[in-house]
Amino acid sequence: MKTFKAREGLKIVPESVEDLWLLTKIIEPGDAVSGRSARRVKALDLTRGDSGEKKKVFVELLAETIEFAEHASRLRITGTISSGSPPEFVQVGEHHTLDVETGDSFTLKKVLSPYHQELLEKARRVKPKALLVVVDDRGAMVARYSVRGIQMKCELASSASKRDPKAFEQSRKKFYVELTQAIQGDETVVVGGPGFAKEDYYKWLKEADPATAKRVRLATASTAERSGLNELVKNGAVEKAVGDAASARQAGALHEFLKRTARSGLACYGLDEVSNALAAGAVETLLLSDSLLRKSHGLHQEANALLEKALETGAEAVVFDSDTGAGLEFESFAVGALLRYKIR
Repeated sequence: MKTFKAREGLKIVPESVEDLWLLTKIIEPGDAVSGRSARRVKALDLTRGDSGEKKKVFVELLAETIEFAEHASRLRITGTISSGSPPEFVQVGEHHTLDVETGDSFTLKKVLSPYHQELLEKARRVKPKALLVVVDDRGAMVARYSVRGIQMKCELASSASKRDPKAFEQSRKKFYVELTQAIQGDETVVVGGPGFAKEDYYKWLKEADPATAKRVRLATASTAERSGLNELVKNGAVEKAVGDAASARQAGALHEFLKRTARSGLACYGLDEVSNALAAGAVETLLLSDSLLRKSHGLHQEANALLEKALETGAEAVVFDSDTGAGLEFESFAVGALLRYKIR
């Protein structure tokens, strides 16, 4: 994502679908957004039955709803018009939707919180994507990995059974072919799973499709279920393969938080307890759910103040993406901290 400081606000140019999705976490109701668009203007001749002609306009909206339309690969920002030009085609107070696609530019007017600044910085960095696969003798799961987290792509079943030696090789080959079709593309493919299933598939793939095999990285996962996909992120396999530590960092922080909460006591959660720990200088890492930091949440001001305090005192901060597995699991806590020492 490209951003430029402008006199009227922050000019933003999304460069990928992931950027469009990330903007739904930055733009909030009440923000002023402006850009070029089109308005349908009806003809003055009321006897005509057409629905009007589209005219190019420049509009500024006060945002009300912000939606990522995945099927159309566009960001839709709907709100009331506060100003625009030409004035004969733009009626102040009427509703309008600004559609933003990759490569389009628009301007955002808002005071960026530390959380929003972190999101923009995240978007400016390269965001590698990968396919995650967990496989065993019974089947495989394939998911996409990106800045948006883990999203299921497909699940495949294998009918190969060693109890039927004659049909085994044919059934296994059919399964391998289906799996190979599911991972076609240009992304790195991280393959894990229990036993020797992943090695057996990789050995077959190197002979059957050497080009695809070059994109595959083998990793460790104890299961071929959904939890195995999360495990590939938690154990650093994805980070090592594609160089994006964001999801791995969230998963690792959650694991450490749950471990400390259950055993050592070097963790706390809840707004008051975490605030007291920050004031005492005891916080090593602040943990926050991104939902708590949004303007629509009743405690967003307090949560942003905690994040700012953590950054001021040199504590690390991990903001959980509520659309990922780790983020959903942390949602019940919303705010927590890893401590340097016990404070009670």
